[in-house]
Amino acid sequence: MQFADVVGHDALKQRLRETLREKRVAQSYLFLEQEGSGGLPLAMAFAQLLNCESPTETDSCGECNSCHKIGKLIHADVHYTFPIVADKAKHKEASEDYLADWRKAFPANPYMSMQDWIASISDENKQGNITAKEITNIIKGLSLTHLEGQYKVQVIWGAENLEKEGNKLLKLLEEPPERTVFLMVAQNSERILPTILSRTQSIKVPRIAEEDISKALVAECGIDEARAAQVASMAEGSWPLALHLAEEGSNDNLGLIKSFLNQSIGRKNVPQLLKDVEAIVGLGRVRLKQFLEYMLLLYRRSMVAQATGEIYAGPNTEENEFIQKLSARLGTKRAQKLPEQIGKTIFYIERNGYGKLVLFNLAIQVGKALKQ
Repeated sequence: MQFADVVGHDALKQRLRETLREKRVAQSYLFLEQEGSGGLPLAMAFAQLLNCESPTETDSCGECNSCHKIGKLIHADVHYTFPIVADKAKHKEASEDYLADWRKAFPANPYMSMQDWIASISDENKQGNITAKEITNIIKGLSLTHLEGQYKVQVIWGAENLEKEGNKLLKLLEEPPERTVFLMVAQNSERILPTILSRTQSIKVPRIAEEDISKALVAECGIDEARAAQVASMAEGSWPLALHLAEEGSNDNLGLIKSFLNQSIGRKNVPQLLKDVEAIVGLGRVRLKQFLEYMLLLYRRSMVAQATGEIYAGPNTEENEFIQKLSARLGTKRAQKLPEQIGKTIFYIERNGYGKLVLFNLAIQVGKALKQ
């Protein structure tokens, strides 16, 4: 993966290029991302640049032997650690046991969520974790001499999952072998051990700018600029969500939300409400989460409109009209707590909660809050 494949973040790319050009590469980096903002692709592109044999002024060449191997995730000096669902019966207790899955999943979806990844390797509703055996493997792997690269790179995705076992890495983080770099990626710095956090150089990866998402949609999806701007305004800095909205149509989720709210507020026909909930859940966990994230965005903009009297000036007329109508219903304290309740619903869905139950519960809360 090259920097050119990472959407937006030009300033961060420049910062990383300069550290290499000026020979100021740190021993360990922590990319603190928000889901969908591209922390993992950015770290992977930097790993490729570090070992590129013929880098350009702006990127890795993408053509040398090192770039080809890193692109296929088979470079001998670039190691990958990620959360897994350990299965002792099948002798799958470390990241290396899932490398074949990783080499399929990441190239197909570099912006995949942790939930996407775990679902691709396990049918069980479990949280992934980084095992004690994996920590041992990291220490052993980095103690070996360089085989073919300029830098030995250890990528750790989901660094918040290191937990107490991560303390075994402290000495290695403080005194790594020569030309060894840790590239950690995480979304929740509060879950990372303070001892690890203090030994890494933090790089905050913000939401992707609307303008960058819009340009990328035009270039990669071939949609017109007006449509791209409309999608970018709704994606709220998430490239996966932008792709979804571009592929399936921005008004699909808006239509679902309108129907969901109408049934929730009316609630005269509970069987019909249950059918609507089942239909939304039936779209799949990823689509359900996108539905809820878009609903959360609309509520937030409606609350701003309710407080200031100004409607968000997005390019989607239908969306603006909906925000205006919804804002008129947000005068009560109960209604103003809905974004928090939607956030909790997203939290439960991310952790494999029972979709029908949590969405039906949200429908009840919405109905109570908005019924006038």
